[in-house]
Amino acid sequence: MQVVELIEPEKSKAKEYLQSSNLMNEAYADQLIQNFLQPDQSLDKTHPELCKEWDFEKNGSKTPQAFTFGSGIEVWWKCQQNHSWLATILSRTKANNGKGSGCPFCRGYYPDECNNLAVQNPQLASELHPSKNGNITAFTLTPRSNQRIWWYCKTCENEWEATVWNRHKGSGCPVCANDDRAKSQRKKTVEKNGSLDKTHPSIAKEWHPTKNNHLTSLEFSAGSNHAAWWRCRSGHEWKARIADRCLDNNGCKICKGKEASAENNLALSNPEVICEWDFNRNAPLSPFDVLPGSDVEVFWVCPRNPSHSFKSKIYDKTRSKKGGCPYCSGKKVLPEDSLKIKHPEIAADWDFSKNERNPINELPGSAKKVWWMCKNGHEKYSEIRGRVSSKGCPSCKGK
Repeated sequence: MQVVELIEPEKSKAKEYLQSSNLMNEAYADQLIQNFLQPDQSLDKTHPELCKEWDFEKNGSKTPQAFTFGSGIEVWWKCQQNHSWLATILSRTKANNGKGSGCPFCRGYYPDECNNLAVQNPQLASELHPSKNGNITAFTLTPRSNQRIWWYCKTCENEWEATVWNRHKGSGCPVCANDDRAKSQRKKTVEKNGSLDKTHPSIAKEWHPTKNNHLTSLEFSAGSNHAAWWRCRSGHEWKARIADRCLDNNGCKICKGKEASAENNLALSNPEVICEWDFNRNAPLSPFDVLPGSDVEVFWVCPRNPSHSFKSKIYDKTRSKKGGCPYCSGKKVLPEDSLKIKHPEIAADWDFSKNERNPINELPGSAKKVWWMCKNGHEKYSEIRGRVSSKGCPSCKGK
């Protein structure tokens, strides 16, 4: 669209056309004529410097002569650094207290090959959480970004959310930020109650020498809630609160047989059950990860019928008779073995109003007594297997 100045004869012709076309009333036609853009109102006249950043290639037929400085249309712009971006004309002329918005790349709001967190602040980029930020990377962020993302502290293993801009300005891990205060508090507590080395020397001997971020057992008292790393005489490593270890006298779970290890696990103690372990449904758990006396429920595969997969406690499988296949023993019913599927004509007489169970959950050979109602209205309370053997309603058959 080119902007031209309409003199009175042209305005009259335009008005005459608009009215004759029956598209609008006279008042609206007058308003439209008055709103025709004048050449001295176009963007190239009111903001000539801004028009130097007009991206003529990407905007095609759109030119600065066709718009005013207050237009809300979105067009392409290109700065002197050849950054190209979309923005409304109004945002470029009115934003920032009338100064207008500039190139978002040059101002650090959009990432590019030079302006991104990985290049501008590699140390901060290394603290991005490795798994909680989806497709966001240090190359898709700028130091000035106000986007809240996840961070990971390598010192204390804390995870927290914060904007990139706040972190770039110097905001650090909130846990480590309180470290000095925590040290002071620990010192006061140790002075009052004594250190772990003095009150519980046998437990202090199991303090892990390398996994506690340079902290020592001398800095903590027995009632501390701090979760520390421990290593027993056998070399087993685990994490536990100091208070739990001291107050409950908790030691190495592996040595006490409360946790599976390479020397003590279900696969070693009961190798015969490995063939019944359902590796697909239990993954990633394996027989090497659990103890034979565990009350954890896992899936098993029936050795007589591999299509039977069922859940049972490990303890029941290894130390009692409760761990057998519930389908083979008739305690559970697969749909394909049920009365409803095997004998649909018998299941049709099932009285749902009086029976709590469903024929899909019952075997044809079951001795359970249930209520029946045939299509002729005969009611009977009898065994399932009897109904199956008689092949229907005995009343209808004259029995």
